[in-house]
Amino acid sequence: MLVQVSDAAGALWGWDVLDADGCTGSFDTDATQVTIDYLPWSRWGSTSNQVVMLDCDFSDDCELRAGQGTVAVSSGVYDIEYTDATASIGLRFAIHWAMAYAEERKNYHTSQTFYGAQWDTQADTKGAQADLLIGRQPTVSIRFTANARKKYTIAHEYGHLQTLVSVIPQSLNYEDIDFCYPSNCADIDGMLNHTFDSQEWQSAAAAEGFAHFYAMSVWNDLSESVGVRATPGDDELSINAFKTDGMPTSIYETQYDGAMGDHGTAVERDWAFFLWDLATGTGAIDVSVVMFLLADAYDPAWPAPSDTSSDWWDHFETEAYKELSITEQSKFDTAAAARWVNR
Repeated sequence: MLVQVSDAAGALWGWDVLDADGCTGSFDTDATQVTIDYLPWSRWGSTSNQVVMLDCDFSDDCELRAGQGTVAVSSGVYDIEYTDATASIGLRFAIHWAMAYAEERKNYHTSQTFYGAQWDTQADTKGAQADLLIGRQPTVSIRFTANARKKYTIAHEYGHLQTLVSVIPQSLNYEDIDFCYPSNCADIDGMLNHTFDSQEWQSAAAAEGFAHFYAMSVWNDLSESVGVRATPGDDELSINAFKTDGMPTSIYETQYDGAMGDHGTAVERDWAFFLWDLATGTGAIDVSVVMFLLADAYDPAWPAPSDTSSDWWDHFETEAYKELSITEQSKFDTAAAARWVNR
């Protein structure tokens, strides 16, 4: 949080970020009450990354999302504590919380400012998307409805930024990711209707699968398969349940039969578990390498996405091999065949 402490005479401390223990620095005052102003704004000294939350309304105006409260003080030297007991506090800061938690758990970039835009329910925007909306900076946009404000969804959209921000907007554009596979990925009223198990062109299935995998890695522990439970149905307040079995719970694992579909197509879920297979088990490939495979493969000569051949996969595999050892290439091939993504 970015915080300022003030009394009637003016600012006593801040604006500045809280320390690792959630504390401000010390300050002196003769007042009997101080005001705490706070903004959901996180900064990491190790990476110089920032996560900033904005409120956006249906008129497309955005502003920093602020909170304020007061604390009584008395004479002497001691610590004071401010607690926001508002019932809706979790909802008010859910987007920032999920993004900041994801950044703390799995960060792959430096010197980036990531915006979380909470849109009014009347806004003319998709329920959840990742783009360069705010100041041409990487932005997670969430329409504040119960269906979109899930912590898994937020981490998924943040995963798009983590896995593709290095090529946006240099070489990546919307023509490179084609969601319009006729039978299962129609554009309905301007909303892309893709799901975990819809059959899609490889470009779309891969991009979505990487974002799913990022969310899976945030809410589960890759090394021990134990972490915070997060299924696509979990809401923003389900933050205290932990999983104890050996499988990630973020996506149900029912594999799609790739033999049923065209070459050049795949399913998001299978891509996500293909990547999970690469980063776990015997000979696990470093997750930071796995996360960058999609961005490493993108270039202006990327094969046409809407093509019922294996050209898209062949290009991805060729570029991935450049980042992998011989042993890792073997793991890559085995996992790709098992998950039906090598098409």
